[in-house]
Amino acid sequence: MLELALEHARRAGDRLEESEILGEFVFALPAGPTPVPQAIRRLDELMRDTEPDLRLDAWVLGVRAMLEAMRSRLDEARSLSEREAAILDELGIYWTNFLVSSHQWTIEMLAGRPEAAEEAVRRRSELLRSDEATVMWNIDSLLALALLEQGRITEVRQLAEKWTDMRGADRQTRVTWCGVLARTAAEAGDLQEAERFAREGVAIAAADELNMRAASLVDLGWVLRRAGDVDGTAAAIGEALELYERKGNIAAAALVRTSFAD
Repeated sequence: MLELALEHARRAGDRLEESEILGEFVFALPAGPTPVPQAIRRLDELMRDTEPDLRLDAWVLGVRAMLEAMRSRLDEARSLSEREAAILDELGIYWTNFLVSSHQWTIEMLAGRPEAAEEAVRRRSELLRSDEATVMWNIDSLLALALLEQGRITEVRQLAEKWTDMRGADRQTRVTWCGVLARTAAEAGDLQEAERFAREGVAIAAADELNMRAASLVDLGWVLRRAGDVDGTAAAIGEALELYERKGNIAAAALVRTSFAD
């Protein structure tokens, strides 16, 4: 459907519509089922016949940065994201501060540096100053995950208390918060509630969005390990690793193997 829309926009010479459609294409590549090497090639194909557009160029840099981080090319990923930020800052498109911070957050989380991921989100979210609930849900979800990895459970609970009503949130945000709530409940010793949240996240996660589904399974595996369910943990983590490897997310798979080495 998007390819047909793109063809019509190009025939009509509608540059703005073409840019918007290409944006939808490129943002789907890190999340969807296309393996990382093919996704990078697809980016090149999409941009080959596209007229110069600084905003779209920045989007592509950000997406490529995430893809490079997934295959553990972290220095390259950071360089690409810095170029993305510089272009968007120069254009004065400040609503994209969340976009930049989410890309930098992804890179640093895949690098195993949650402190740097937290800093990336806080630095950019201060510039954003958005009152839109959907944006703030996402910002706080990224912060919560970075804080969880640092063991700062009290701060995570404080963030979670702000978002008791998640109606209207997108699927990714809902899955993320299910994982956060599952892990905080497990830390509090409520393993039954923790498993309920974790399984809800797995149920919500889209089957074709491999990174999202894998992350939800890792949350489930984390809870089941705390509950002493060895077989359940092995099944959840095994499926998560298979999904990450299918995507080509080498960095995430390596982190999971380290966390669940036992």
